[in-house]
Amino acid sequence: MNEINIQAVHPFGPALLEVDCPMDLINGLNDLVDNMDDETLELCSNKHTKNPNFPNLLNRGFEIIYLLKDQVEKLTLDSFILAMSQQYLTYLGRPCDTLNIPAPDWDDRYSDIWINRYFKGDITPPHGHNHFLSGVIVLKLPENIPDDLDMPDRPDRSLEFNHNDELYLPKQEVGKMYIFPSHLRHWVHFHVCDEERRSLSFNVGA
Repeated sequence: MNEINIQAVHPFGPALLEVDCPMDLINGLNDLVDNMDDETLELCSNKHTKNPNFPNLLNRGFEIIYLLKDQVEKLTLDSFILAMSQQYLTYLGRPCDTLNIPAPDWDDRYSDIWINRYFKGDITPPHGHNHFLSGVIVLKLPENIPDDLDMPDRPDRSLEFNHNDELYLPKQEVGKMYIFPSHLRHWVHFHVCDEERRSLSFNVGA
């Protein structure tokens, strides 16, 4: 397991927590996606599901994989997210002993944790979440990024945060986690590469 580096950043009003996740956790999440069998895909992927309640988040049209509670527990992802969220609140001087990862409102078999699979042309529009804290983990970035791309079109600078028209485009790398207040607006720019950009998003309740 790699060392977990934690840093609070203040690009504008709300602080964000940036965390280097253990690579065994990142590898486990990627293996889960890459080796998902047809039965599990039918449960977890909006591209394969027969569940009429499965959400098409923000009508983005690309593949979203919701994680089941037992998948999250097996990877110890839930305990890691909650521990890092507590670190964030402790830094803010607001520790909370009731943090939890809620079930989404459409099916309680899942945790409110999902994986986003971006390919060329995919985009996530500006939005916030209706929870207490939210977060993103970068799981995969294209290996071959054109040198002539200017920000913010580079896939390693594609996640952007906005507060009162102040922008923050953190340098991203595989394994990086960002935790922030759920209301903070954020988005992912138009994906310009054929290779996949993969991220995980989550919500935390209190």
